Amino acid sequence: MKNEHCHTAQDNTNFKPRIRAKEMGMIFMDKIAGQPNILPRSICKDFELAFHTPLTYSQGWRTRERARELISGPVSMTYHLVPWICQHLIESIPNTKAVWSSSEDGKFKQLFVAYGCSITGFLGGCRPMLFIDACFLTGPYRGSCLSVAAYDANDQLYPLAYAIVSSENYEDWLWFMHSLKEIVAGKEVVVVTDRNPGLLRAVKELFGEECNAWCVRLVKENFSKFATGKGMKGNPKKTALHLFTKIAYACDERLYGVYLTKLFGLSPELSKWVEENGPQHWSNARFPYRRWDKLYTNIAESFNNWILKLRDLDIIQFMKGHVTITTNMLYRHKMEVGKWHPLPVGRNMDKMIKESQEKSRGLTCRPTSPTEFIVSASDWKSHAVKLHPFYCSCVRWQMKDIPCKHAVRAIQGSSYNIYNMWILSIRSRHNFLFTRP
Repeated sequence: MKNEHCHTAQDNTNFKPRIRAKEMGMIFMDKIAGQPNILPRSICKDFELAFHTPLTYSQGWRTRERARELISGPVSMTYHLVPWICQHLIESIPNTKAVWSSSEDGKFKQLFVAYGCSITGFLGGCRPMLFIDACFLTGPYRGSCLSVAAYDANDQLYPLAYAIVSSENYEDWLWFMHSLKEIVAGKEVVVVTDRNPGLLRAVKELFGEECNAWCVRLVKENFSKFATGKGMKGNPKKTALHLFTKIAYACDERLYGVYLTKLFGLSPELSKWVEENGPQHWSNARFPYRRWDKLYTNIAESFNNWILKLRDLDIIQFMKGHVTITTNMLYRHKMEVGKWHPLPVGRNMDKMIKESQEKSRGLTCRPTSPTEFIVSASDWKSHAVKLHPFYCSCVRWQMKDIPCKHAVRAIQGSSYNIYNMWILSIRSRHNFLFTRP
């Protein structure tokens, strides 16, 4: 060998090493196996630190995708592992429901997963409300993730179930709602949705029209567009939106009528619009069951944000990632419960009770029996409070299960502990929906 180089210094300067995604994927395979959601920019940075050679963003992205393919196989083949991982989930977590379906030609079609621990927790300790939503998956084969979430005892996100389907059509929603109805075990629930046509039809068929609650946000947006179309702008429109919110949160028919009358004085057409657009599905006063003042699907949107990093993965990595973050969340919340001592409630619920205490300042309380009180404000408005059976004439205590300011003032005038009263009221109404007389 004649070991002499004829290259000029400029030739060496212009030389760029050839970087292949296959070899790069092998280099980063172990790292990406532990961090499947790693960003391409992080891969570029790590490579430059290790090999003193820069990578473009597209090279980093191809490296990540190649490493994922080396770990799980081609993305198209990962769907063949769905039956295996479903069976593994059922064996690992008792009472888990993990089912899937395929088309006539054997291709993957639908997947539904609800962990046994999530089902048990919902049936035993969550409010009987289901918040349903969907989000797009951004992985190689796209599709949609349908989800159902609830509020736990500390008013936090409680993931109950999810499904991966092709799109948000009626067939997929009906299949999803069938599986969901099986896991709630006949328990009466309120289903809160964003008025997706296919979802509304499925809810009506399986859960009934009365349990179908709508998210107020979309209704309010339509109300705002209607007001704009009628030429309403500026302060009048702002007042109309404020009255709409009051109508939505009104606790009883009396308040509902008061705010609707004020809206009629502002614009008879807006008042008519409210009456003709299903207030029995979105207004507290008209809805036949208790909604705990949860008029929005914010918790469902929180779920979509919670799984944001998983939405770019293939279906197997999605399932593995979801079970990991869910079990971590439930374990973390379980550990937090041990820190509630000496209070029997979580921080969020304690904050709500303290807010009621702040509002109760200045109220006067007159007992009419050991458990019955008349609570009056400075404007001479009075409300009757019965500590048993946890009743206030303003209806807020019954609706929210959080003592209202009148109930708090009555409890302060009695020998009862406010936290014990809250626990007793929760237990007394735990398995019942609030039906209006």
